[in-house]
Amino acid sequence: MSFRILTHAKDYFSNWPSKEGTLWDQYYVCFILGIVGNKRGEVNQSNSDEIVRYIIQPYIKSKSAFLGLLTYAHLRQLGHKIDDRKLVRDSIDKIIDPNAQNSFSDYAINLMNEFAAGGFQFLKENIPDKPVSEQSYFLLDWHKLLKKSIDENPEWNLDLEGFTEPPKILTGTRTAEEQVFIDLLAKDETDTFEVKGSVFTPLEPYFKSGKLIKSPKITKGVLKTIVGFLNTRVEGKLIVGAVEPAHFKSLQDDPEIQSFGEYLITGVELETKSHFQSSLDNYVSSITTVIKNQIGNDAAHLTKIKAIELGGKTILGISVLKSKSGGWFYLNETDFYVRLHNRTESLNGPDADKYKLENQ
Repeated sequence: MSFRILTHAKDYFSNWPSKEGTLWDQYYVCFILGIVGNKRGEVNQSNSDEIVRYIIQPYIKSKSAFLGLLTYAHLRQLGHKIDDRKLVRDSIDKIIDPNAQNSFSDYAINLMNEFAAGGFQFLKENIPDKPVSEQSYFLLDWHKLLKKSIDENPEWNLDLEGFTEPPKILTGTRTAEEQVFIDLLAKDETDTFEVKGSVFTPLEPYFKSGKLIKSPKITKGVLKTIVGFLNTRVEGKLIVGAVEPAHFKSLQDDPEIQSFGEYLITGVELETKSHFQSSLDNYVSSITTVIKNQIGNDAAHLTKIKAIELGGKTILGISVLKSKSGGWFYLNETDFYVRLHNRTESLNGPDADKYKLENQ
């Protein structure tokens, strides 16, 4: 017996990255809605997909709570009172199998799947739009829906603390810094935010011919953005490993490429595998080195690079901090760039002089 999620639910949560290669987070939010609202749905081989046969590690500490909720739900389903010790014991024996992995009996897993299915239907009816990510506004809406469900089912007089708040299991999966970048993927590029598919190699030829060849032009595009952030005197955010769908229409139907917010997530694995022996450390180190060599030591110190797991791929979140020195930055000691709206612009001669004078 395995934990299963409705196929329609997989599509609904397609922008929500999996954890440890599973859809447990998504399953969790559906299950809690279903069991609290006493909503069950049909689950079979044809309308659902297997997640795992066991509870993944981040949820192990909640195993006893799950078993307790299922036992209570089973008692309510039979119309029994929770203060009848024998019936409670019988229900526990029905839910718990001491010989099974994680102690869930086949009956318990099937019951959990049915509550997850019913919970998803309730979720879809009340929040029809697919969530952009696993966090931000979606969990707030989910929380409101959960409380509504509890209020409509007063027989659930249990202490549900820990279940009626946006689950820490979910909200604690990313640092605040990582979440800033994740949230940016739901937005268009601005004067302080830009997205690049890669740092060293053009992606278009790869997706047409399968070849990845380094190109100084691609690297220059990334460096220009960093210089532009520095000279605009703002803290800029640059994401590497995502592309705009309009420029990569052929990828929109590629099952290996996930859509997330406004972008397609290509990841940096293509570059790390082709040119850096699949070493993310070597990749990040090379980016830092090229910043240092072509912009300067100060720019390298002001650029912080963080790897972020997203949808089974790795993207880079690059923060370009605001310089406190008041100096100006150049690419290869000569080229001066600034950010104007969502573009990086080159300024020369009188235009550059005027900009510097106005922004001292």
